[in-house]
Amino acid sequence: MNLVVSLECSGEDAAQWAQRSLGQRGLHVVRSFDLLGSESDACSCPYHGTPRCTCQYSVLLVYPAAGPPAVVTVHGHESHTRLEIVVDANSPPNADLIDKVLETLAETSVACNGLPSDLVPEAGTSPA
Repeated sequence: MNLVVSLECSGEDAAQWAQRSLGQRGLHVVRSFDLLGSESDACSCPYHGTPRCTCQYSVLLVYPAAGPPAVVTVHGHESHTRLEIVVDANSPPNADLIDKVLETLAETSVACNGLPSDLVPEAGTSPA
């Protein structure tokens, strides 16, 4: 199951808010990947038809005090960003960690949007 939080801010702002908020909850966050657009014509962004992508894509690894991390992807396009908790069925992180990350991202959503958070289970999945 993948859980998504939508934000109305840039990908960089969303990643920074998430990192700061998760850090304040005692979690260690490492930005393991960061891509701002693509210099390649091979990019096929789902948000627009141009060959040169202008999106930002980041991967945050969120570590608890002990145990494997949760993975959060940040995909920003213009002023809209999707933060997605990626749960791998083959090596799922602790359910309490996922709950803590999801709760924090929802609060981040409120801070960025100024509105109630938009938590949406990924299509074809059901909540845990």
